[in-house]
Amino acid sequence: MAVDEKEAVMAIPLNEVAWHAGPANSSSFSIEICESGNRTKTLENAIELTAYYLKQYGWNTSALRTHNDWTGKNCPRILIDSTQRKQTHETWEWFVEEVDKLL
Repeated sequence: MAVDEKEAVMAIPLNEVAWHAGPANSSSFSIEICESGNRTKTLENAIELTAYYLKQYGWNTSALRTHNDWTGKNCPRILIDSTQRKQTHETWEWFVEEVDKLL
């Protein structure tokens, strides 16, 4: 899935394997945060989408992982790389807390 300031798009159905997370390809799904303009709205949408899928699967935020966790990739860079943040509070931990508030 990819989410930006306007919408979320599912490119690969959840019942198919996406090659995105190394060893976790068959046991996880990916939400790509695509910043194409309004970062605040993009993150709001990503938080809502993430909470929606956690609810759908009966999971909590302890199930969340970054691409960095699986592959070492600097992703989501706007949350884990302090040089890429526009707002200092927008960290991965903040993202997880915001998702948790919607559960």
